Amino acid sequence: MIQPVRYALITLTAIVLGVGTPLISPPLSAEVSAPLPQEAPSRKLENLTNLIATIAQVKNELADDQRALASPASLGKEAWYRNRIDRLTIRLTALEEGFEQLATGVDKPAIQSGKKKESFQWSNELTELLAPLIREMKHITARPREIQGLRNTLEVYNGELHQAQRALTNIANLQMHSGLTDSLSEHLEALTSKWRYRHQELTSLKGLVELKLDEKKKGKRSLSESIQDFTRLFFKSRGRNLLTVLGVIFGILFGMSKLRGVIQRHSHTHKHAQTIYTRVFDLSYLIVTLILALLATVATLYLVSDWVLLSIVLIFILGLLWASKEAIPRVWGQGRMLLNLGTVREGERIIYQGVPYRVTHINLHSELNNEALQGGLLRLPLNDLFTLRSRPCHPDEPWFPSRCGDWVLLSDATHAEVTVQSPEFIGLRLLGGAVKHLPPSAFLAMAPTNLSGGFRLESHFRLALTHRNGATTALPDQLATGLRTRLAATSWGLKALQVCYRRTLPSFLELTILADFPGGCAKDHPLIRMALEQFCLETAQEWGWELPTHRMAVQVQGQEKGGLRR
Repeated sequence: MIQPVRYALITLTAIVLGVGTPLISPPLSAEVSAPLPQEAPSRKLENLTNLIATIAQVKNELADDQRALASPASLGKEAWYRNRIDRLTIRLTALEEGFEQLATGVDKPAIQSGKKKESFQWSNELTELLAPLIREMKHITARPREIQGLRNTLEVYNGELHQAQRALTNIANLQMHSGLTDSLSEHLEALTSKWRYRHQELTSLKGLVELKLDEKKKGKRSLSESIQDFTRLFFKSRGRNLLTVLGVIFGILFGMSKLRGVIQRHSHTHKHAQTIYTRVFDLSYLIVTLILALLATVATLYLVSDWVLLSIVLIFILGLLWASKEAIPRVWGQGRMLLNLGTVREGERIIYQGVPYRVTHINLHSELNNEALQGGLLRLPLNDLFTLRSRPCHPDEPWFPSRCGDWVLLSDATHAEVTVQSPEFIGLRLLGGAVKHLPPSAFLAMAPTNLSGGFRLESHFRLALTHRNGATTALPDQLATGLRTRLAATSWGLKALQVCYRRTLPSFLELTILADFPGGCAKDHPLIRMALEQFCLETAQEWGWELPTHRMAVQVQGQEKGGLRR
C-alpha cells in the first residue's frame, strides 16, 4: 500500500516540472520590467532626457519610412518598408513605456480584455488547476529571476554598444581619408548619424536597465532577515492553514483510534482470537479512517480558501489514483494476506533464508519467530512474504537441530561446540579454542549430528582365521570384558557395550563393537573413538590373539543416539 504513494509523488513532481516550467521562465524583456522605485533626481533626469532624444529620433525614422512607403520610389520594396515600420513601431512603444515607467516609478498594469469562450481541453483545465501553485512558485523566485534577467539584458546591450562604437570608429577612419567624393562623404555622414543615434538609444536603454538592477540589489536583505520574514509570513498565512490541516488530521486519527478501542472492548468478536471477521473489520476500519482524513483535509483547505495547498493535495490524490491502477494486484494480494487468506498464514511454519520460523503475526510489519535461536524474532515488511509459502506444523517438530552448548558433528567431520545461534550466524568452538562461524543455512546444509543427547560408536576388530572356533562364543565375551574393564577406569561413563561376530573372510574374521555413551562425553568423541582401537589391541595382547598378518584394521563409525532435539 506504500507503493502507490511513491508513484503519486513521482507523478506530482513530473506534472509540476512539465507544466510549471513554461510558466515560470525568467523574463528577458529589458524595456518593461518590475516597478522602479525612486532614484537620484539628477541621474533620472539625465536618463529621461536621453530617452526623449531617442524617442524623437525613432519617430523621425518612422515618419521618413512612412513617407518613403507612400512615394513612387518604394515600388517593389513595400514588404521591406512595412517590416521596418513594424520594428520601429515596436521599438517606439517600448521606449515610451520605459519613459513612462522611469518617470512615474510604477509599472503599467497588464489589463486583459475579456476572453472568448473556449472549448474544454485537458491541458487548459490542468493549467488552471495548477495556476495557484505556479503563481506561488513564481512569487518565491521572482526577485532572483528578475535580477538575472536584467543582468542578461545588460550583457546584450553592452555587446551592441561595443559594436556601435566600432562602427562609428570605422566610419570615422574612412572619413579621414583624402580624396573622398561628395557622394561618398554624404553617404558616410548619413551612416554616421544613423549609428550615432543607435549608440544614443542603446546608452539610454542600458542606463534604464542599470537603474533597475541597482534598485533590485539595494532592496536585497540579509539571509537572517529573509528567514525571519519568511517564517513570519509562513505562520501568518500558509503555515497557519497547514497547522490547521494537521490538527484536523490528528483529531480524526485520534478520535477514530479511540472509537476503535471502544468497539474492541465491547465487541464479543474481538474478545476471542483473531478471525476472518475481525480482520475484515480492522482492514475496513483502516480504509474508512484514511478516507475521512483525506476528505477532511480537502474540506479544510477549501473552507480557508488556500488554493495552493488544495492544488497540491488534489494533485497528490490524482497521482495516487493514477498509480493505483498498476498497484491493484499487489494491493489485493496484501489485503488477502492481511486477512490471513494468503499463502502465508499465522501460526504456521515457514522457511525464510533456509531457516524454519513460526509466523506469529501478519501485518504491515509481520513477525517471524524461532525460539531455538538467540534473537530469533524477525520483523519483515509485508512485501517480503509474497514469495514465501507456509504450512501447518506438528507440536513436536524441531525448530533447530541444536542449542547453545551442544556438541555437533558436521558432514565434513568438523567436531565443535555450538556457542551462538542467531538468525545471522552459528558460532562453533573447535577443540583447541578456534572459533568458526557459519550462516544458518550453510550449517543446516552440512547435516549436523547432535552428540549432546548421547551417541554410539561402532568399531570393527579383525583377527586371524586361527580363532575361527571361538569367534561366536568366547572371543566376543572376552573382548567385551576387556573393554568394560578399561573403559571403567576412564571418566566417560559407558552406558552400554555389545560385542558380536560379524563375518569371516578368506584372510580374517571380524568382530563388531557397539558402545553407547552419554551426552556429557560428546566433547571427547574423537578421543573415545581412538581409545576403542587402543583397548581392542590391549585386550588382544592380553589374551594372546593372533592378528591378520597382511593387515590389521579397526574401523570406527559414530552414530547419534539421542537424535534431533527440539
